[in-house]
This record gives sequence, structure tokens and C-alpha cells, in this order.
Amino acid sequence: MNTLWVVGAGVEAVPGIQRAKDLELFVVVSGDPDAPGFHLADDHVVVSTYDIEGTVDAAWKYHGSIRPLKGVICIAVDVPLTVAAVAEKLQLPGIPLETARLSVDKVVMKKHLAACGIPVPWFCRLESLTQLRSIVKNRGYSLVIKPVDNRGSHGVLRLVRDIDLEWAFDYAVACSPNSQVSMSGHEGG
Repeated sequence: MNTLWVVGAGVEAVPGIQRAKDLELFVVVSGDPDAPGFHLADDHVVVSTYDIEGTVDAAWKYHGSIRPLKGVICIAVDVPLTVAAVAEKLQLPGIPLETARLSVDKVVMKKHLAACGIPVPWFCRLESLTQLRSIVKNRGYSLVIKPVDNRGSHGVLRLVRDIDLEWAFDYAVACSPNSQVSMSGHEGG
């Protein structure tokens, strides 16, 4: 029976964990022991999904002393760098580490895309409320503020005329695991 390491066990991961088990895979879940999918797995390891080094170490030890791993994935949790690091260490199929690094910071990703000749909307890393106010003054309200490192639309706000810019900045920063935000919009505002 092949062993699959699943990073994360949140409610959205439950169907994926169950599907892997239905495919007769031995499923090992790493993450929070209180997560809904944690105890659905055949085995589990307590380590934060965001702790790259800790997850790599745990997977390496598991692979070498308990069961050899044949694959590693995440389901509905934005931790491609954790998954890529485990895959690289254990020489499993996966995305390259550099690709994972590019995907976890939207500003770095957009800079890379632009350098490759792929059109991207105007964007910048936003360092302060003062900078936000200056950009809105110069570009208008055809802008979006968002965490550079969060998944989906969590923390993403479209700026409109009546929005409290201080609230918008604070909200986006609070939704960023690393307290970093960016802005984007159409060229010319």
C-alpha cells in the first residue's frame, strides 16, 4: 500500500483525505490535532503546516523509520513551499522549490511574470498607510489592496471612494501571515 503525506487537515481537506483512503492509500496527515481531518487519516503527525523545516524533518523521519512515502500534497491550504520542500528532500514528484517560492509572495510572482514578458496589471508592495494614501491620491480608486501571502480572496479589498483607507490597510495587513500587503490596478489608475 502506497503512503501519501497530506499537509493540513482542515475541513476543506476532509473530502480529499477520504478520497485518498478510498483509493487504498495509507494516508498520513500533518497539522493541527484539532483539525477535522486529522483523525480520519491512517496516521498523523503534529506539526504546523507553515513550519517548513519541522514538516520536512517529520516527513524525513517518518519516511526513514516508519513507512516510505510515495507522495506529498496539500489540500485547501496554501503551503506550496512546505510541500515542495518535503518533495525535494524525499525526492518525490512535486513542483520545484523555486516555483513554490514564487507562488507564495504575489509581488515576487508578478515581478517574475513581468520579467518573463507576461503582462500583469500595475502593482506595488505597500509599506505604509501614508504610501496607500499617496497612491490613491495619484491613481484614484481603481485599485485593489491584498495580502501578498494569503490564499483565495481572504483580505482582498477593492478600494472605493467611501472606504476608510486606514481600516482597509489594517484589515489587509491583519489577513497577511507576514503582515505584508500589495496594491494592484489598471495602468493609469
